[in-house]
Amino acid sequence: MKRILLRETTPEDAPALAALLERLPEWFTAEEVETVRAVAADLPGLAAINENDAVIGFLVWEQRLDEWEICWIAVAKELHRRGTGQMLLARMLEQVRESGVKRVRVKTVAPTVEYEPYARTRAFYEACGFRLESIQPHGWPDGTDKAEYVLDLPV
Repeated sequence: MKRILLRETTPEDAPALAALLERLPEWFTAEEVETVRAVAADLPGLAAINENDAVIGFLVWEQRLDEWEICWIAVAKELHRRGTGQMLLARMLEQVRESGVKRVRVKTVAPTVEYEPYARTRAFYEACGFRLESIQPHGWPDGTDKAEYVLDLPV
């Protein structure tokens, strides 16, 4: 793999983040693309940048007093399973630990839904140590079941 730089996102990154989601329609709807375009500039995040200074992945989260929640994580499809997502998550977890927070949460499509792209998403989170905390039937606006995964960090 060629060199990848991780850096904090900036407000100017929002169009590039949205453009990356547009190239991942198996995971992200047009509404999510527009939401990222509108709110990503106001949330903390990390961008993975390639040797051409292009955004090839990102992770955006919300910080709360007792936990951080991953809002979006995305990596260019041609780079899936090459470590970029793990790099982004590992860097975010460094920041979580430094903040003193002990829990990270993420919501995704539940395992009750048979859809291969999200089976891979759940496998990623599980491989990174997240555990399924709950399933909310019809929890997403489109009626799809929602799963909440958590990662408790060691004290």
